[in-house]
Amino acid sequence: MIVTTHKKIDLRRKVAYVLSLFSVSLFLWGCRNDMGQVKFFDRQKLPDQMLYNANITHSEYGRVQMRMTAPVVAQYTSPEQKTIYPEGIKMVFFDESLHKSAYISAKYASTYDNKGLTMVKDSVVIIDFNTHDTIYLEDMIWSKNEGRVYSRHLVEAHNGQRITYGDGFESDDNFDNLRIIHQRGTVEVKDEPMDEEEEN
Repeated sequence: MIVTTHKKIDLRRKVAYVLSLFSVSLFLWGCRNDMGQVKFFDRQKLPDQMLYNANITHSEYGRVQMRMTAPVVAQYTSPEQKTIYPEGIKMVFFDESLHKSAYISAKYASTYDNKGLTMVKDSVVIIDFNTHDTIYLEDMIWSKNEGRVYSRHLVEAHNGQRITYGDGFESDDNFDNLRIIHQRGTVEVKDEPMDEEEEN
């Protein structure tokens, strides 16, 4: 049977951890090029640079923190400076022991440097390997200029047999005040077979 509950589940820590790493890493990646794989175009409306089969590793103090892959990266300078990931991205984060700690994937991503915007959308998946939680989002937007991260679409988080839903989320970009909008949840309880005494 399905039991519905409105007890709030603490998603703040799970969402904040992976989104904070994600936001910083995507902007860092947008500023880097592998010149050996770049193709240049000068025709209007075409990308200034194209990067294929991108594989980027981000490290600090010699420790790998994140690996990101994307089939295609397109960078534009006109009519606005932006970087587009039209075939999606995959990101894996590592803890201090170099064990996988989190994973993010999306079928589309983009950064707009002049506007200070980063956006991922279409089948966004966030996995916390430490807790085995999985979060599904339709989209996620980081406005660097406004100092906030938000989504106005369905948020779905899975933890074992418990599923938590929300109608989006919003937070400052330090994730000190993250709020799941209209958070609600359901708990699936498996029916157990009755013993002979209960049947009689």
